[in-house]
Amino acid sequence: MGLTEYYVNIFVSLVLLAFLGLILRLYHELVVKPMKLRARLLKQGIKGPPPSLLIGKIREIKKL
Repeated sequence: MGLTEYYVNIFVSLVLLAFLGLILRLYHELVVKPMKLRARLLKQGIKGPPPSLLIGKIREIKKL
């Protein structure tokens, strides 16, 4: 049983590590990247309303 528990612990650790990696990647894609892009645009003098997290400004674009 000792060896089996060892493999289960390794598997659980790898699954948790993969989940943490997924969470960090989603955070980077949904939060950090847009913030960096917005900062670059503001440096160039381009302003606009702040984006919403998931749908962005789709409603405003449809009104145009």
